[in-house]
Amino acid sequence: MVAAHFNVSDTYVHDTFTKFVDMKRLPLPRILSIDEVHLDINEKTKLCCVLMDFETREIVDILPNRWETTLDAYFYSISFQERGNVEYIVSDMYSEYLTFPDKYFRNAKIVIDSFHVVSYLNQLLNNYLVSVKKKYQKRDKERLKEKNELNNLAYSSI
Repeated sequence: MVAAHFNVSDTYVHDTFTKFVDMKRLPLPRILSIDEVHLDINEKTKLCCVLMDFETREIVDILPNRWETTLDAYFYSISFQERGNVEYIVSDMYSEYLTFPDKYFRNAKIVIDSFHVVSYLNQLLNNYLVSVKKKYQKRDKERLKEKNELNNLAYSSI
């Protein structure tokens, strides 16, 4: 909205904001929610990593990307004691996020968010329905071919 209002690019707004504003992160919460948002900051950085307190819904911090090197540098800069207070990590099924308990949060359990669980189950169900549909389409196509052949034979004998 700011970029549109001042007729400048999103990148310019982002760069100006980060140049003048240094926001400190909030303490890590008991339940850490992690997801990405598509910001398309530059050619290499399309997704920013958003860390939120699942209970209060406050943004803890926003990382410029979700690359392993960025995540390592960020989380290893936070004390082991503070990281130990995180009990649960709520995320999607992005493989890097699933490694968080082993890498950064020894006391935490990973929880896949309900949106992604339902989405995954819907995908499995759709794949099954398509396979059943294809099976019956093949059967019906063969029956129709047989019926047409029989009709053609009956017609040609008249």
